[in-house]
Amino acid sequence: MGQRLLQQIQKEKVKKIHAVILILTLNSSLYGAAPAWFSKLKQIELLKTTRQNVEELLGRPKITDAYESRLGQVVEYKLKAGELTVLYSLGRCSKNSEQEYDVEKNVIIDLEMNLTKAVSISTLGLDLNDFNKTEIRDLRGVFDYRNEDSGEHYLMNEFYKDGTQKIQKIEFFPSKSQEKLKCQSSE
Repeated sequence: MGQRLLQQIQKEKVKKIHAVILILTLNSSLYGAAPAWFSKLKQIELLKTTRQNVEELLGRPKITDAYESRLGQVVEYKLKAGELTVLYSLGRCSKNSEQEYDVEKNVIIDLEMNLTKAVSISTLGLDLNDFNKTEIRDLRGVFDYRNEDSGEHYLMNEFYKDGTQKIQKIEFFPSKSQEKLKCQSSE
């Protein structure tokens, strides 16, 4: 009788361990990965990726506007997660652009994503410890997180009802190491 009871207890412990492993596995698969749209944005290499590659990567998103500005070719896309504005090069050291880089025409220079619904830092898997934090003067609880070395900028509201920090805007711009591609005349 004592032997059976001991075996039953061991079986219950094994079941509990398996349940814990299953829960941990499910949690890591559900919460461990950033949203697909963010993962795709992170795949874009500034000053290398072409407009065609961007549009293929994003699944041929709807273009809501496209125009030439003093900075380059601006294309605005509608995505499920929000509005994406991309700045493309006008050509190698184009004199028609204030953002002169030694890259081919239609190569991405900068991108900005305004989210339809703000997301938490943990959802994106971000560590903002190496970012400069600046409070936006006129907007209480809204902060800029900027890292010139990595070329990343996040606009965050720190006073959501649930107490989480939520990102509202994402920008990727040329990093310090990419500045070597900036044309001499544009400095």
